[in-house]
Amino acid sequence: MNRKQVPPSLENVKQYCSEQNYKIDAEQFFDHHEARGWWLGKVKMRDWQAAVRTWVRNEKRWNPTGDENKKEWHETAQGIADMGQRYGIAESDYYHFQEFKKAVFDAVKGKRQLRLVV
Repeated sequence: MNRKQVPPSLENVKQYCSEQNYKIDAEQFFDHHEARGWWLGKVKMRDWQAAVRTWVRNEKRWNPTGDENKKEWHETAQGIADMGQRYGIAESDYYHFQEFKKAVFDAVKGKRQLRLVV
């Protein structure tokens, strides 16, 4: 297959990942880019194999332990408390901490953007 041919088929992505011994979810990569029309920002993708390599590098950075059950900071009480403390909002300041927690949940649900001013 010509690596410049965009978009690739799902089978081509799976085959490439297998050949390179990449431990990523090829279907997730394919679906992510398929949903975006194979665009990267404002530029049409030219080399999908380079995009796979970038996906692999980013996955290592986002999840260095490889633990698929790892939770995001906003999914645990301790993570929210740590982030609140990072922005000067202690759990002991009940009112402000509850406001912070609500803002986090609203942002995660897509109701509004989370903007923290330090």
